Amino acid sequence: YVGTLDKAVQDITLATGQPPLLVCHSMGGLVARAWVAADQANLAKVHHVATIASPHHGTRVGTWLEHPSWLKNAIQMRHASQWLKRLAERESPTSLGKFTCFYSNCDNIVTPASSARLNGADNRLSPGVPHVAMALHSGIMQQCLAMLKQKVD
Repeated sequence: YVGTLDKAVQDITLATGQPPLLVCHSMGGLVARAWVAADQANLAKVHHVATIASPHHGTRVGTWLEHPSWLKNAIQMRHASQWLKRLAERESPTSLGKFTCFYSNCDNIVTPASSARLNGADNRLSPGVPHVAMALHSGIMQQCLAMLKQKVD
């Protein structure tokens, strides 16, 4: 999905003349990280990156099933997967300062909850909100909109 995200960033920037704010739910946060890791210059193309309930360190959901998913993205999102480890190795520690990670202690998909946090990012707890509900949570959306008002670096 890195190519798709790159095209979307280009299109939005061309249409608005402004670097976009990326608001990424779940696997979308991993796509944003992979896009930045592919070319560190990409980080300058966005205002900020907000991830919501993204399994940055993977998730344990599904690993205990009798028949866990063998889809490529499901394997990549397994807790402490090799793909996630390689992604972290390609990231610049300073790049994560442009990330805000929203996570919940009641996420029923990203487990453990600490998996949705990134060292070096602005990590924000949204207590009591389940995984899908986080995508439309008014408090999270208000915080994301407030990011647009912040000065572009």
